[in-house]
Amino acid sequence: MFLLIAGCLLLNNLQHGVAQRNGDLRLMNGSVPTQYSGRLEIYDSAMNSWGTICIEGFIAASANTSCKQLGYAGLLSFSEADEIGYGVGSGAISLTQVQCGDDDSHILRCSVMYLNTLAAGTTCNHGQDVAVECMPAPAFQYEGGVRLVDGPYSSEGILEVFIFGAWYTICTESFPVIAATAVCTQLGYTTNVGINSRPPTNSGSPVWMATPECPFLVPCFSRCYSKPLSINDSVEICSAHVYITCDFEIFLGQSIAAGTTPLCQLGPTFGSAPRVGDLRLQKLSEMAERSGRLELYDGTEWGTICSEGFTMESANTACRQLGYSEAHSYGEADLLGFGIGNGPIHLTEVRCDSDDNHILPCSIASFTSLLSSCNHQEDIAVQCASHGSAFEFEGGVRLVGGLYQSEGILEVFIFGGWFAPCALTFHDIEGLAVCHQLGYTSVVGVNIVTQVSSSPSWMIPPLQCDPLLPCFSSCYVRPSSVMGIIQTCEFSTHVYVTCDFIPSLNQSVTFGSTSQCKLAPAPPSDAEESSPVSTAGKAGIGIGIGIVCIVIIIIVITKSRKK
Repeated sequence: MFLLIAGCLLLNNLQHGVAQRNGDLRLMNGSVPTQYSGRLEIYDSAMNSWGTICIEGFIAASANTSCKQLGYAGLLSFSEADEIGYGVGSGAISLTQVQCGDDDSHILRCSVMYLNTLAAGTTCNHGQDVAVECMPAPAFQYEGGVRLVDGPYSSEGILEVFIFGAWYTICTESFPVIAATAVCTQLGYTTNVGINSRPPTNSGSPVWMATPECPFLVPCFSRCYSKPLSINDSVEICSAHVYITCDFEIFLGQSIAAGTTPLCQLGPTFGSAPRVGDLRLQKLSEMAERSGRLELYDGTEWGTICSEGFTMESANTACRQLGYSEAHSYGEADLLGFGIGNGPIHLTEVRCDSDDNHILPCSIASFTSLLSSCNHQEDIAVQCASHGSAFEFEGGVRLVGGLYQSEGILEVFIFGGWFAPCALTFHDIEGLAVCHQLGYTSVVGVNIVTQVSSSPSWMIPPLQCDPLLPCFSSCYVRPSSVMGIIQTCEFSTHVYVTCDFIPSLNQSVTFGSTSQCKLAPAPPSDAEESSPVSTAGKAGIGIGIGIVCIVIIIIVITKSRKK
């Protein structure tokens, strides 16, 4: 079977020169193509024509997928095309009952019903053609994301990769077929049908020299290369860019796995995967900050959490785990406009205490082991507070810059601010204390990374940790004042910690809580010394007094001479 698929891929690679591909989308206003918003139309290669999409069964996630496929960040709205001035289509109505998942990036990956023509028995007509309005921002802006630019449709163009927070053009004169296929599958297509070299353009994107090596049928191009350690590994001069053409073959749709954002996204330095108990907020656009449908990873897949038994303390714990100070509110996701989930419902009866920092140590019931009335209409959503961040107490810790909350660069809250420990060595036993304080059972790994933190650095003193310690704040002696913390690391070496939650260890681990791990407030003298304004004030007073004394001495000497 794999050989057959590989043969299809190689055969398709010989095809060139087709203006549009099966499943390509476009936005129309009457008979004029538009950007960002318009009547949604899809190309059907079997019929060799464009057709409209019926609004029956069309949901917000389907509009969101359409916008991403078109190259936009997400959905703003959708409705019947004629009602909002985009007119009715003509000819075929190609699809109806289009129901996509949150992670779909190509509309033909969704659950769809084909109409192709105005067949007898359907209630769809052109008065029900759907139109979408998309956010005017680029799609797939995550570490390891890919896009095809400067092509006539979203299925082809010059390859760009999103790394270090920016889009980079790949520079190479030889690009493997298998790597181009990985690009296409990451974008939701099934097949690569063309690789070409194009002369450099004035797109403004910097250039990155990459040599991809892909496993067979890998769904993510981000798994085909080692991410450089720094932005300085890019190049500025290039002789050829990579131009790729993708296609969607219906008969391969079930055989070829598609790349999704959770699967293809890279961490800041390491190719990361979610850990058991990691949380995420699923929202229909990036504009919905700090809120969304709450989902949990169980080690295999993401699933929702039932609202039955869910409390305000549970919402507070979820927000703290996600890095926010507390919850503002919670409720059923569908009623709050975040839609219902699909797939499993992992948890119900989630009851947390005020000291819990991770949702799995709470009192919970697994949905799979319970006879419950939960359904996706009861999926829970939370809105986290917009003020402050989690664990802002003396001795608090957090992990920042990671793909998920279970990993990142270690930062410690002391003297009223966040500091990134600077170290040439950091051991697993110390990483374990960090993980225990954050509510995890285990440490997966500790790495020293040459990566700049946005917080000032702290040359951390010698550490003494016990494997049973619940608090990292018990591993060090806090300096007597903030002046004992250096502001830069000589080699910019910070500590990157990855934690995990192993359910079988839940009862045997003592987790850190705020009340346990909080350090005593700094002495008043320390606080005064820690203030740059206070120090400057003291210096200014001293200089002023010195000047006055000198003036008085000069006056006295002058008067003495006159006598």
